[in-house]
Amino acid sequence: MSPRKWCLRLVLAGGLTLGALALQSVPAEAAPIGPTTVLAGLSSQGYPSFFEISGNGRTLKLGAMAVGMTCVSGDEFVFTDRDVRIPITRSGKLHADFAQAPTPISGGVTEGGTDVLNAKLNSHHTMLSGTWRVEETYISSSGQSDQCDSGPVQFTDIS
Repeated sequence: MSPRKWCLRLVLAGGLTLGALALQSVPAEAAPIGPTTVLAGLSSQGYPSFFEISGNGRTLKLGAMAVGMTCVSGDEFVFTDRDVRIPITRSGKLHADFAQAPTPISGGVTEGGTDVLNAKLNSHHTMLSGTWRVEETYISSSGQSDQCDSGPVQFTDIS
């Protein structure tokens, strides 16, 4: 197995582990005070998506999605991404931008990237529709880089 594929599989395993931890365990201080709405579905890529909305519909408490990534090198893998505590406007719109500066991970590999979430919650708080996009760059210890992109992934999740 090439070092690049090994690194990408390591990153995938780490992302899936973090995603599983995020969805399975919630710190006590994050326990809901009032009722929440949980929305779930499958994305346009056929992978699961999950959103937890605060009782008043003004905050996305947790959003998580598995996205298929395609790299310039031809490699493909599934990446688990999440966003937390995103404000929702009175009209139901939400937007999240996240950029991770290049950060060293195991094996001398550096990873960095962005994710963008744009969505709209309906007035009954029973449906969230939008797009999620993840772009990642991996740089090996030898300096070889690979850019990976999910493209815009559409979702419509319901309660």
